[in-house]
Amino acid sequence: MKWLRWWAVAVGPLGLLVKMVVDKRRSRVSPDAVKMLAYLATHTSGPVPELSTLLKLAPEDTLRLLTELEQRGLVQLSGDQGIGHVRIAAITKAGRERVT
Repeated sequence: MKWLRWWAVAVGPLGLLVKMVVDKRRSRVSPDAVKMLAYLATHTSGPVPELSTLLKLAPEDTLRLLTELEQRGLVQLSGDQGIGHVRIAAITKAGRERVT
């Protein structure tokens, strides 16, 4: 049982360090994401095609970026209702706090 205590003492700080590094990597956002959040913070929401044009990104890349931001809780996307409907992205409270 003594070895277990030594193992916990040795691995514990290393585990915390790894967790901190992983959390820091997860919290990073791309420069395009920062631009997107800054725009949404001043406009509250925007249609995906307009955001795509604004950032000079392909529509697929814009949607991918917004989906990642939505998974982080920084934006909310309207539901996909098929062809003929434009999805809207809106900044969340967490997204607004991230910008300021």
